[in-house]
Amino acid sequence: MGLHAENAYYAYDLYLAGPDAMLAELKTATGRTVMMLGHNPGIAQFAAQLVETAPEHARFHDYPTCATTVIQFEIDKWSDIQKHSGKVLGFAIPRELLK
Repeated sequence: MGLHAENAYYAYDLYLAGPDAMLAELKTATGRTVMMLGHNPGIAQFAAQLVETAPEHARFHDYPTCATTVIQFEIDKWSDIQKHSGKVLGFAIPRELLK
């Protein structure tokens, strides 16, 4: 079984980027749904800056490997995104997915 990623865009500069670089890249997105992958400490800081209210999860602020946050924004286009404007729809770490 393969994965078809016709509209995937790989921003290699984000590999060890900080939250400001990640936000700048997100503002250029054009898709309805965007998935961003990154490394710590940048991705943890980025997630914390995007959400209006952090989830009540003990691991959100240290963002362990493969942690995932689903965030919804009330915007018309990604260039309108602002810090602390997203609503957390879900947060999980891999260990929880095995339960």
